[in-house]
Amino acid sequence: MSLGFIGSTRMELAVVLAIRCTTNPQICTKKGVNVVVTDYGQGDNTDFILSHHAYEVMARPGTADRLFAYGVVGVEYQRVPCQYVGHKIQVKVHEYSRNPDYLAIIMLYQAGKSDILSVDIWQQGKWVEMRRSFGAVFDMPNPPLGAISLRFKVHDNAGIKWPKAVIPRNWKAGVAYDTDIQLQ
Repeated sequence: MSLGFIGSTRMELAVVLAIRCTTNPQICTKKGVNVVVTDYGQGDNTDFILSHHAYEVMARPGTADRLFAYGVVGVEYQRVPCQYVGHKIQVKVHEYSRNPDYLAIIMLYQAGKSDILSVDIWQQGKWVEMRRSFGAVFDMPNPPLGAISLRFKVHDNAGIKWPKAVIPRNWKAGVAYDTDIQLQ
């Protein structure tokens, strides 16, 4: 179901937001829920689409169905740091990828309040920007053969950084590859 609020904002994907319902104090808890923003879409005066479970967490005990029945509810939210204790960023090769014809990736375990703004791939002696396909997915047709070198344009409190990672030459769709990248 969807959540609506007055105003609209553009935000990066794969961030964590603390969202609290404001529609009805008899139904909404003050606690709220933390959610990871995974995609972008608009419609019906909404900015977020949440699961039934998220509604359950935002509702007082025994009132989740009443809150869910509203469909679009008012919320307040703020960005909070992502916390993935013991994890460094993983580069997951999206299930739609086909080696060697098409590569789509998404970063997992992006901690802190950092935003990955773009991803570049090393191809024929230069960095080439991958397309932001949808949500937090970056893609490229006809990626280079062999091991694939990537760099990420990351914005955080310290400014812009360019950490690098490598996907092995025999990459497979659906597999996540470890990096040494830890964002704060």
